[in-house]
Amino acid sequence: MVSSWRGGINSNPPHPSLVKGGGKSLRALLVTGALGLQWFIFVVSGSVSFIVVAAALLDLQGAARAHFITSVLIVLAVTTLVQVTAGHRLPLFEGPSTPYLAMLAVLVQVAPPTAVLRAELASSLIIAGVVIAVISWVAGTALARLLNPFVVGSFLFLLGVTLLFRLAPQAVGHSSSRLLEPAALLALGVVLAATFIVYQVGPPVLRALIFLVGYVAGLAAYLLAGGPVAFTVAGTSSLVAPLASPLAWADPVLVVLVVLTMLIPLVNVYASIEAVGAAMHESPRVDLRAATVMYGAAQIFAGLMGSIGTVPRSESSGLVAATGESSRGPLVIAGAVLLVVALAGPSVALLAEFPVAVATDVLLVAVIFVALIAVRLYRRVRWTRRRAVATAVALTLCLTLTAVSGRFGVAGVFLTNPILPGTILAIA
Repeated sequence: MVSSWRGGINSNPPHPSLVKGGGKSLRALLVTGALGLQWFIFVVSGSVSFIVVAAALLDLQGAARAHFITSVLIVLAVTTLVQVTAGHRLPLFEGPSTPYLAMLAVLVQVAPPTAVLRAELASSLIIAGVVIAVISWVAGTALARLLNPFVVGSFLFLLGVTLLFRLAPQAVGHSSSRLLEPAALLALGVVLAATFIVYQVGPPVLRALIFLVGYVAGLAAYLLAGGPVAFTVAGTSSLVAPLASPLAWADPVLVVLVVLTMLIPLVNVYASIEAVGAAMHESPRVDLRAATVMYGAAQIFAGLMGSIGTVPRSESSGLVAATGESSRGPLVIAGAVLLVVALAGPSVALLAEFPVAVATDVLLVAVIFVALIAVRLYRRVRWTRRRAVATAVALTLCLTLTAVSGRFGVAGVFLTNPILPGTILAIA
């Protein structure tokens, strides 16, 4: 699948339904617009849980929370537009990924999420972007050869286990004053039931929007059960300007943690390109080296904007397969609409007040899918005694470090993230 950059997918043909008599009719333009709005819904529904949970992990409140959400949405919109106009040009969407949340979940357990820590994270993200860009340019193609089903499966399995343990209390509203919140528990049950039903018997287009379905159903259950939420849209300004995060000299250990964490989603970059390419009418040729260099550049931009990073997401392959749509026009429309939404005060305010418990419920469903994909990959593995031992050791590390991570100081952040040593163990 690796090819020259110039010979990439610049000639990606539009869907046959959008071509009539060699030109686009009014109907075709309307269809393209509708597909663009569908992509927009898909992008937002796939990213909102990550954004809200990340804001909660970083303990952002009020204006700081709104500015953070704005910066994440702007990075999401800009990287999407750059990707489809000058990048690898697959109909992917960008957004925060589970490895980012895993890093934050580990970090905030051993270091208070202060403004200083957030500034150090921004600096570390920029450094990580530079490192990723250099590594991708020098050895991007060679790196892809390391990502066999066993390594990718180990990465996804440990990622799923780590996030299930760390996010489960938040999903049921656990706090120091109560074991669980009834509204949050009901929302979790509704989200799980709704997504399972859609996944089993829903039509293809509805399955492509499975997280949006769970999101709406869970929110309705949460509100009907009297879950605490306070929307403060009234009085917000019409525009919320992006706030560039102030930078600070970062702890070297933190820099190492962020760099290694940002290297791990490279697995997702390669997997996303493969998955979406397989769903398209014609398998595209993509320069993986250039695509991953763009991923590094996106981290630099995210750090400068005070965001948490962005990565291509393979879930978009489901929408490509469901609609048969492989042209880039709808995604350009989606990115443009997203940019407008990111700058609109009321929409940002709504996201800023979104119930964290419901967002976490939807995220847990995504994590369960990640674990299932890992199991499928493991079925393709040719198991040996060495690989079985490595998997057992990695799982033991994951469970042990998850249980004792709160006892480590900031210097032990790297050691308390089981995804990193577990994936390295799988590669070795």
